[in-house]
Amino acid sequence: MEYHLENIDNIEDYKKYRAKLSKKKADWGEEVKQIKDDLGYKTNKDFADRCGVTSQTVGNWLRKKTVPSSRDVLIRIGMLAGYDVVRMNGFLEKYGFGSLYSKNVSDAVYVFVLENSEKFPDKNYQDCQKIIDNINFKKDRFKDEKTISKPTEEITEGIKNVSDFPELIEFINSNAAAFKSRYYKFYEYMQNFMNQNIISDGKKDTIHKLVEQCGWPRSFQKIAYGIQNKDWIPDRWKLISLCLRLNMELDEVNSALILAKMKDLSEKSLLDSAIIFVLIDASLNDEIHKDGSDVLCIKMLEIMDNFDDMDDIDEIKKDLLKKCNHIWR
Repeated sequence: MEYHLENIDNIEDYKKYRAKLSKKKADWGEEVKQIKDDLGYKTNKDFADRCGVTSQTVGNWLRKKTVPSSRDVLIRIGMLAGYDVVRMNGFLEKYGFGSLYSKNVSDAVYVFVLENSEKFPDKNYQDCQKIIDNINFKKDRFKDEKTISKPTEEITEGIKNVSDFPELIEFINSNAAAFKSRYYKFYEYMQNFMNQNIISDGKKDTIHKLVEQCGWPRSFQKIAYGIQNKDWIPDRWKLISLCLRLNMELDEVNSALILAKMKDLSEKSLLDSAIIFVLIDASLNDEIHKDGSDVLCIKMLEIMDNFDDMDDIDEIKKDLLKKCNHIWR
């Protein structure tokens, strides 16, 4: 994929490019105000509580200072506003996020809730998370997993025929191998990069060695073992952070996202554009080496220190920090 950002080779020019994306902040502020008013919320706090954010965040949206960095925030708000699947997808795409995709387990749950809004008018994003938490991808649940595959249309149709939430959980768990088979190439792809980043010491190379050598925090240790065990359901930002930790090139990061059934990096997104700029700059300066170093995380942190136009900056930064108190197994 070609990006306009490929012609930008310094932070000042990137700042100018980023400033052009500011229209998104204005569009977002106006759209949020309309949704808030239509739903009858009198205070920012009441609306914020339903959106799962702080009242300060809602205030920043309304003052057109920031936009969400998380796709799930938009999904949460779209559900609150009563959007159907078509409108939700348009909402997501407008702000640089991928549309709902039924091969992605979490998205399959969102689609079910949106398509059954009349049957379950009180169900919301939090209910979706409870369902997702009950989905079991553990290896011992099924045998001969790689032979199990179902067309997307069959999965989508099956979800449409589900009548309630317990039945949805049962449907997804009974078809877990079909869902999980979508990720096999992804697991193998990421395992390859984890292996490349292990600094060999003459002994057997293991995931334990990788997370110990790299000093990964507990959350990323669990992700690494989840990939090895083929039971991690990918989260977009966690995956991107992992790619940075694994010193992956721009095209390699995009391949990982696509294999995880997610949208590749978009230069129209404030967060994605920063990632693209960092990866292009690092590649041009020959700074990307599969050696377990944290150079890309450091560069990303340095770039993000220049901007305050996205929500949850501090939370995003946490996933880039190198901190490890103990090794999880």
